[in-house]
Amino acid sequence: MRYITSFILLFITAITFAQERATVPGLIDHRHQREAAAEQNIIALKEGVLLVRLDFQKRKVAYFEKYNNTKEVAKIKEKQLKVNTQIIDAFNTYFKFCDVYFFAMDDSRKVLEGKFDEVSFYNKDGVEDPSIKYAGDNYFIGEFGYIEQDTTSYYKGSTPSTNNDKDPEGKTYYGGSKNNKSAFVIRDRKFIQLRDPFPYYVGYKYFGTLKSRYRSPIRKLNEKLTNYSGKIQ
Repeated sequence: MRYITSFILLFITAITFAQERATVPGLIDHRHQREAAAEQNIIALKEGVLLVRLDFQKRKVAYFEKYNNTKEVAKIKEKQLKVNTQIIDAFNTYFKFCDVYFFAMDDSRKVLEGKFDEVSFYNKDGVEDPSIKYAGDNYFIGEFGYIEQDTTSYYKGSTPSTNNDKDPEGKTYYGGSKNNKSAFVIRDRKFIQLRDPFPYYVGYKYFGTLKSRYRSPIRKLNEKLTNYSGKIQ
C-alpha cells in the first residue's frame, strides 16, 4: 500500500510540473507545427481525393418504411435527392482542385476502416453506381455540416479556491474558440477536422435556392485551396 501511495504522489507531482504556462517560444513552435501540418495536408489533398459525404436520411426512411408510410418515405427521398444532386452539381461545376467521390453517410464506418470495396459511391445523378470504385489511401473527407470547436487551449495560471471541488486549483486557460457555424468542412481520414492555417472550411447559408446555396461555397472552397496551395509552392 505504501508503494502504491508513493507512486500516486509521484504521478501527481509529475503532472503538476509538466503543466507549464504557455510561453512565447512555445506558442511560436506550436504555430510552426500547425503550418507544417497544413502544408503537408494541402499537398496530400492535391495529389489525392476528397470523399464527400452525402446524407440520404436512410435511417429516417427506414423508420417510415417500417410503418408503411410510403407518402413520407417518398417525400424524404425526393427532398434529399434534390439536395445531394445540387451538392454534386456544385462540385462538378466549380471544384477542380482534386478528384472527388461521393458516398452516403451510412457508409462512414466503412470509409473510416478503409473498406472501400464495401462502400457505395454515387454518380452525378445521386444514384449508386457500382462502376465507381476507389482503392487508394490518400484521401480526405468533406461534408456540409458545422465547424467543430477548436479545443486547443493554453494554460494561463491558477488561482486556488475552496469554492470549486472539481477545480480547487482554479486553473484558467485561453484559446479554444467556439464556433458552430454552418459550413462545408474538410476532415482527415480519421474524420478529424483539419485546422488553420489550412483552409478547412467555407461557411454557407440556407437562404436562396438550392443551387446557389451549394455552388457559392464550393466555388470559394476551390479558390481558397488553390490560393493556399500556390503560396507554399
